[in-house]
Amino acid sequence: MNLMKIVMKNMRQRALATWLTGTSVALGVALAVAIVLIKQGVQQRFEQGTLGYEMVVGAKGSPLQLVLNTVYNLDISPGNISWKLFEQLRADQRVKLAVPFSVGDNFHGFRIVGTTDVFFKDFEFEPGRKPELAAGRIFTFTEAALKSAFQEAEQRAKEREAKERGEEVKSAPMPEGTPANRPFEAVIGSTVARETGLQIGQTFIAAHGVQPSAEAKEHTENPWTVVGILAPTHTAADRAVYINLDSFYHIEGHEIRGPTAPVKAEEKDNDPDPGQVSSIVLKLRSPIHAFPLYREINDRQDAMAAFPAAEIRKLFDIVGNIDRLLFAQAILVLIVAGVAIAVSIYNSMSERRREIAILRALGARRATIFSIVLLEATTICVVGAAAGLLGGHLVVAAANGALYRASGFVIPAFHIQPLEWYILYVAVALGALSGIGPAWGAYRTDVAKNLAPSS
Repeated sequence: MNLMKIVMKNMRQRALATWLTGTSVALGVALAVAIVLIKQGVQQRFEQGTLGYEMVVGAKGSPLQLVLNTVYNLDISPGNISWKLFEQLRADQRVKLAVPFSVGDNFHGFRIVGTTDVFFKDFEFEPGRKPELAAGRIFTFTEAALKSAFQEAEQRAKEREAKERGEEVKSAPMPEGTPANRPFEAVIGSTVARETGLQIGQTFIAAHGVQPSAEAKEHTENPWTVVGILAPTHTAADRAVYINLDSFYHIEGHEIRGPTAPVKAEEKDNDPDPGQVSSIVLKLRSPIHAFPLYREINDRQDAMAAFPAAEIRKLFDIVGNIDRLLFAQAILVLIVAGVAIAVSIYNSMSERRREIAILRALGARRATIFSIVLLEATTICVVGAAAGLLGGHLVVAAANGALYRASGFVIPAFHIQPLEWYILYVAVALGALSGIGPAWGAYRTDVAKNLAPSS
């Protein structure tokens, strides 16, 4: 007697009920698998994104906000820190690399980041992987031009404050050493190039603010020229527009005002602060320098340091509670599906008692009848779980497009996580458990009573 043939025959006879209960199992498994893939994939990508960012320095505020703004181009900048602090950190013997960033504008929703050529020459997203150009060159940058831009931005701030006080303002002369032809050049990420259609040599107008808005002022007087396009990095850099830092401070709206936080008396000196930046990314010569430097910076009143990897772990510890809630809901769907299978098979037993009695009369043992019903319930769960496993991966693959547009990275949609096997084991176990009740009822079927036709 081929038990599987009998099981398949029973499932075909009850095709609608089988399809509905199998779909319930598939939905529960697909939901659980999608949650696991998204959680693991996003966490892995976020943690990989911090590899090149050993320490981030910015204004006092939320460390997570500073990390999200600097590393992932998300959220807003908590404020500005002094260029003098950048120079001090760059000269520190413990610091191998210091890269400044300034933000405040966007182009069609893509973050515009002012930085120096060091970002392209020496920064590494991860060990051995620097930014590479798919076309063009990096922008022109000189520190002399930056200092001149700082002076101009500070002068504009003074003029604006005078106007606010109602004082007559005379245009100040250009700072000494200002180049006659100041470059406004940009290197754009691969996603920016693909979605906006910008090519080498084309120009674009930035809008004030890190998010697109109908009320945002456009910097029409200062168009940037695309001089380079980055090769895909699968990081937030793909969605960024990098401009020479001096051009950032040459435009209206980027005035340099007084310090954003009080400074301790021992931190003050007679040298005026030439300018400000949004944040600084540090790479250290040795891990042993990390915590001493971290404490020194956080002891200041005008700056704060954060470890991106640690902040991202804290973030996912918080988000993990939501993941566990969603996962519990997926398991609940599976339990409901198991109950539905048990009810479906049990309700069909009244129609199948004569069939069972005939099988018993032909020599089938009670254990064989028990196995047929149990195998039917388990088979429905196995087929549904397999469909759900595939469905969960397909859902993540379909969502990758939106995820890439939003964050610049994708999740490996068809990489099986170890936890998925446990989900399948749970689904099959629920199928077996759901079949025990109906199987026991079949096991106890009275042959003599049910052998005669019911009519």
